[in-house]
Amino acid sequence: LAAHDNWVRSVILLPSGKHILSCSDDKTISVCDVKGERVLKTIKDAHKHFITSMALSPLTMTLVTASVDKSLHVWSCS
Repeated sequence: LAAHDNWVRSVILLPSGKHILSCSDDKTISVCDVKGERVLKTIKDAHKHFITSMALSPLTMTLVTASVDKSLHVWSCS
């Protein structure tokens, strides 16, 4: 999958096994379809600087991303 234009820093396989979330130094978060091997959605400029990590709560389907810009963002994955 070519979901990013720069280093990929973190990848999460969703509990269903159907989708992958990824974040990158290109400041984007991507949602990819595993079976179809394609990018479904890209959130551009999700942070002001490189996105270095992310974590997902499978219970609430809440994603938290962290960046070099010293910020955390909370996203709903529903």
